[in-house]
Amino acid sequence: MLYFSFFLSSLLLSSSIIQTDGNANKTPLRLQILVPAEKNPTYWDGGVIPAMLMALDDVNNASHILSNYTLTANISDTKCDPSEGTWQLIKSILDTDVPHETKIIAFIGGSCSIVSEPTAALTGRLYKIPQ
Repeated sequence: MLYFSFFLSSLLLSSSIIQTDGNANKTPLRLQILVPAEKNPTYWDGGVIPAMLMALDDVNNASHILSNYTLTANISDTKCDPSEGTWQLIKSILDTDVPHETKIIAFIGGSCSIVSEPTAALTGRLYKIPQ
């Protein structure tokens, strides 16, 4: 858990897509999590979503890590399917491409390699957002 928290901190500190919300004391940093939501023994045994939420809580509650920021995350169900994962990625970007909306600074997931390959190609090459 500590390593994941450190990874998130390093990733967020190196990002240049941070947008400040003037109404809050802390700047929100938005992550988009792409994982299969349902447990399926064929391709997924679950457990990632609770672990990610615990890591976000750890980072947000640690005063020495990202003290001026708060992490938020949206979770999209990829169903371990490349076309569904790609659609969820595009939809999440379109949903935040409006004024006064906190931009996504990083993607976490696909969890399944068949989803990670096309989504990483889009996030890296097209949108310049780390995955």
